[in-house]
Parts: sequence; structure tokens; C-alpha cells
Amino acid sequence: MKHYIKLFGIVCISVLMVLTFCSTWASCDVIDVKHSITIKASDCNIIVTESDTLKYDYNNNLFDVTTKKNDNSNDTIVTVNLKKDAKTSFIDKVKVYIPKNVSKVNIEGSNAGISLCKIYAPLDIINNNGAVSFYLPKDLSHSINYTSNKGSGSLSICKNADNYSLKLDKTTSALTVPFSDYKSVDSTYEHVTGNGHAQISINLTNSSFSINQEKKAK
Repeated sequence: MKHYIKLFGIVCISVLMVLTFCSTWASCDVIDVKHSITIKASDCNIIVTESDTLKYDYNNNLFDVTTKKNDNSNDTIVTVNLKKDAKTSFIDKVKVYIPKNVSKVNIEGSNAGISLCKIYAPLDIINNNGAVSFYLPKDLSHSINYTSNKGSGSLSICKNADNYSLKLDKTTSALTVPFSDYKSVDSTYEHVTGNGHAQISINLTNSSFSINQEKKAK
């Protein structure tokens, strides 16, 4: 009988531990975003994607996520940091959902891994000593500005994207592009598809960057 009581106690404690762990995952709805949003990530991995409202999914035992509104500029600032002494693996990340109707998205990463899904608003990205991946969808009509210092990054271009311009500047950096007219010794490079409506600017310093274009089905 004592054996069963002990076993039952262990099971209860185990279930309680699981429930406690699961409850640390939080989805937080916050204030509406009027104009622009700035996301600052440090020492962590984040995924940014569009949604109907600003909210997050994250483990609050590992990460601190704060939201502040600048009433003067109508900018909403989201700060994501790894908690002090927190231990994470590559699967631990914060997912940030941003409203589809924002006028601009600013991303500032410091020693962070940042993955950007389809973002249709104008996009400014600063990458310091981190890794960033972002995507050019088919019907994008806004600008993307990417600046990297001692970081790595990648841009994936939708196979049906046919209306964009690309300008690259690099200093002591490695760059890979899918276009045949690019020469690796060039410090600047420009490429235009269609009328170049969506403008993409890439500035690299002591960094690496690759551009991949999805292949069209034959």
C-alpha cells in the first residue's frame, strides 16, 4: 500500500511539474498599434509574422518581453531579452505577431537570431553580430532596408516576384547572389526586375549574406 501511495505521489508531482511548465507559455494581447512598430531583440531567437493584432508566444521563464508606446511618434516598441542566467536551446524562441496594417516595421537585433515571415509593410532591419532571414513576397510594393555589422543574413525571393530593384553595398563581406552578372570582387551591385517598384537595399560590413530565388516550376 505504501508503494502505491508513493507512486501516486510521484505521478502527481510529475503532472504538476508538466502543468507548471506549460503555464509559462503566454500569449499576450496588447494595445493596438497606430502607426509603426519597433522590435528590439537581444541574445535570443525570435520569429516575426503578421496577424490581426500585436501579441506574443513565449516561455516567460526564459524571456522578458515588454511593450512601450511612444505617444509622440506613435511608435510601439517591443523589447525581447533573454533572462539573466536563463539556459536555452536552439528550439527556444519568442514568436511576435504584428498587425497587418502597421505603416512601418523596424527590427533591431543584437546577438540575436531573427526570422521574418511575409511582412508587407516597409521594413528596416539592423543586425549586429546576429543572424537574420527575411522574405520578398510576390506582390510587395514597399521598401526593405537591411544593415548588418558582423552578422549573417539571407533573403529568399518568391519565384513569382517580378517587380523589384536590389542595391547592395559591401565592405569586407561575403555575398552570394543568384544573378549571373554579379562579380564577387564588386563592392556595389544593382539588379532590377520589372519596373523595380519594391526597393531593397542591403548594406554589409564584416558580414556574410546570401540571396536565394525560388525556382519556377517547369
